[in-house]
Amino acid sequence: MENKQIKEMLELVNEFYIKTGEEEYLFNKKISTLKESKKRKEMRKNIFLEELEEYFEKDLMKNELIIRLDAVTDMFYVAAGNVLEKSKSLENAYKIWTNGGIWETETAEILRKKSNFSQELILKAFKEVHRSNMTKITKDGKVLRREDGKVIKPDTFEEPNLSQFFKD
Repeated sequence: MENKQIKEMLELVNEFYIKTGEEEYLFNKKISTLKESKKRKEMRKNIFLEELEEYFEKDLMKNELIIRLDAVTDMFYVAAGNVLEKSKSLENAYKIWTNGGIWETETAEILRKKSNFSQELILKAFKEVHRSNMTKITKDGKVLRREDGKVIKPDTFEEPNLSQFFKD
């Protein structure tokens, strides 16, 4: 991904963390216990692996491109969150991502290229997924979570419209 796109992606995910009340996890802030830290890392790894599994689903419907775009974009979204959690600031997160060696960003990038998705398409899809993710915040400002802490979809959730990026 290009530098400008990486910065924009990190800024959008940073906004999601703040709006969902997860800013305590940003920028390598202390989590109250080691057990909580391990639980958080495990949850985030599992979310990424769910997206990876979605990408390689053998029984993809006729909407294969849309499903794969959704999976790759979600991988970038989760990867951006992981980088933000490991960093000291937005600038530091950007440096961590661009220096490489982060398996989530590298995996998402490999699958982006494998799918022939341009960087421009990923950024457009990322913005649409971010718009959709922001609808996980209810109208009264509440955020619903699974037992492991993952933000879940309330009744007001709007699916991302990724089909808009493909011609019939």
